Amino acid sequence: MCALALGADVARAAGPSFDCSHVTAGAIEEVVCRNPTLSLLDAETARLYALASKAPAAGADVLKDEQRQWLGDRAKCTTAPEPETCARDRYIERIDWLRLSQRATRSADAKGISLGPFAYRCDQTDGLVSVIFLKTDPPLAYVSRKSIHVVLAALPSGSGARYGVEGGPSLWIHGKGEARYREGARRPEVKCTEEPLG
Repeated sequence: MCALALGADVARAAGPSFDCSHVTAGAIEEVVCRNPTLSLLDAETARLYALASKAPAAGADVLKDEQRQWLGDRAKCTTAPEPETCARDRYIERIDWLRLSQRATRSADAKGISLGPFAYRCDQTDGLVSVIFLKTDPPLAYVSRKSIHVVLAALPSGSGARYGVEGGPSLWIHGKGEARYREGARRPEVKCTEEPLG
């Protein structure tokens, strides 16, 4: 599985999809321009949206409406307690949705910073665990299962690729098609097997 390589292959800093010299003071674009990770995520979201727009599975009008709604949600992050974390999460959610819903977005992975989604069947866990990986600094993993969605950062690992939140969820990709997943501090770590994406 390609995700094992992500920890060592962090994308170089790049600008966002818009011109930072023309942003409005106090706007979400200003927050994005100040943060290298958000700039990377913005460029990746724009890249995926462009790919999806060429062959939208849901229809062009639906795709445009979703993008407009997402832009509005992203703009609200300026009033959040932590605008950068809010914006990061909105970007990652959008990247996840585009990659999951639009097959065309998975056609040029070598040109971007996202990979996946990958689906895992885990012991003692109802439903599939879906994961996308992001080549940011540090590398990130976005883990979803039913109504649970969490952003995990890369952690030091003797083997494989480990992601987690201190005292919280964790994901360890340690072999071809194999992983271990902990949904929270009070949950056991369980064995997972990758399944083909439906």
